[in-house]
Amino acid sequence: MNSEPATPKPAIRPHAAAAAALCVAATLAGCGQPAPVSKDAFLYAQALYGVASRQQADRLDAVSGQIESALAAGDLTDTEAERLQAIVQQARDGEWKTAAAAARRIMDAQTRAP
Repeated sequence: MNSEPATPKPAIRPHAAAAAALCVAATLAGCGQPAPVSKDAFLYAQALYGVASRQQADRLDAVSGQIESALAAGDLTDTEAERLQAIVQQARDGEWKTAAAAARRIMDAQTRAP
């Protein structure tokens, strides 16, 4: 047998570990707020918000094409176009409320930007 006294192990605090993990994730994710976008991207987000709110499936192809044209012309960044096309896809998948909320978040982030 070992004659040395056992060193007590520190108690594991699962809640503290989970809280730390959430803090790191929130910091890396920017607390879930999208970054401000260009004026053109804001206008496309407004258009998508209207289309999604009214569930106008017949307008999705037109808006998507306009986003692609704006990207090709250099009026949108790749990131902005990807975010906007993701909203288009949500609407195409019938996730109208999710699409409208995503467009709204882009618009809200823009209006809160310094």
